[in-house]
Amino acid sequence: MNKKGTALGLAFLLAFPGMSTVALADGVEEVEKDGELIEDVDNIEEDDVILEGDAEDEDSEDMELELLESLSLDTVLELALEDNYSLLLSNYQLELLKIQTGGTDSDYGETAFDIKDLERTKKRLQKASGSGSFAERLQIQNQLEALQDKIDAVEAALEQMESQQVSLIYTEEEAKENIKMAATASYVKLLMTAEQQELQKKALEVKEKEVAIKKRQYDLGILSRDEHSKELREIERQETQLALDKKDWDQELAEFTFDLGVVYHPELKLEPLDLDELELVEQQTETQELIENTFKYKSQVTAIELAEKQRTRVYDDEDSKTHDKNEADLKVKIEKEKLEQLKTNGAVTIRQLFYDVEDGFQDIRDAERELKFAKEDDKTLKRRYELGLVSRADYELAGIRVDQAQLKLDLAKESYFLLTKNVELLEAGVI
Repeated sequence: MNKKGTALGLAFLLAFPGMSTVALADGVEEVEKDGELIEDVDNIEEDDVILEGDAEDEDSEDMELELLESLSLDTVLELALEDNYSLLLSNYQLELLKIQTGGTDSDYGETAFDIKDLERTKKRLQKASGSGSFAERLQIQNQLEALQDKIDAVEAALEQMESQQVSLIYTEEEAKENIKMAATASYVKLLMTAEQQELQKKALEVKEKEVAIKKRQYDLGILSRDEHSKELREIERQETQLALDKKDWDQELAEFTFDLGVVYHPELKLEPLDLDELELVEQQTETQELIENTFKYKSQVTAIELAEKQRTRVYDDEDSKTHDKNEADLKVKIEKEKLEQLKTNGAVTIRQLFYDVEDGFQDIRDAERELKFAKEDDKTLKRRYELGLVSRADYELAGIRVDQAQLKLDLAKESYFLLTKNVELLEAGVI
């Protein structure tokens, strides 16, 4: 299955496969076909040319996206991580860094071997009791110092690359979790919008029934023309708005499915979420532990370790000056301060998240109560209708209140579902 990469990567196909033009000195073009030159371009046989449209037909399968009848959240999450450009780029960067680290590691080994070789030569000269001149021994000593400087630089580079590898791994894992969360949020938003539009359609049907009643009143002279016209204009406005909203929703769904590598078509269905058994999610893990488990925290700890290693290297270097040591100390302090700021911000974010979760769960309880009241009112109105106290039209017009209460409950559940996913995101290491 070729999806996002193929759909975006194939732009044009060659119109003349197996043939190429050759520019001659006099400006006349010949065409090469199967190794033979054809001078008369105007008399090329039609069979020798594959039209662009034909070429596109031959390769149409490579450009096709996946055709599905419906989408579930599980399918969306699977597709969101498949061939994701940001994750592919992160993998390439990590592989490149590993290759560079391997090359630097090789340099380190070669330099270490050179040092040992020079040290053995130096010892042999020392044992020879003066067989080597002072100049020879000085030259070896200078070479040793130069190689030691080189190996120090290589060790520093290796430490830097290893730190970058660790940080890149954390970044990639964090990116995966963020991609899943973004896909979940988009899917739930599409569901919520579709449900709202469905209620708008029902409300419009109710409004049309109401206008039909008022039309009879207008025909009987009970309602003025202006009042009747106002009702008709309101229906027209609602119909127009509903059509625009549906068009926007279709476009959002088309963009969403394209990003997933799925064909958009009008019959594509979004499967509802199973939100029957929702419970209050409470904080089970201590805030400090949650923070220390985040990818950002781990990455910052790695940055501190690297700064401390670099500081040790500066202090061990006999050629280091005071300002070099002060700079190394300051870099460690900066990285540690970043960690403290991360702890503070993380604690605030976690506290706010669980406040929002508690409020979201209370919204569900409130919506359930309002739905209960709406159903009780509907039953009361139904009994009055059966007793002939209200008309059938008035009873049907009031029925939209139950639908409104049900929608409010569904939206509260879906909003709470997203909040619980944020908690899962936190527990996975993203803050």
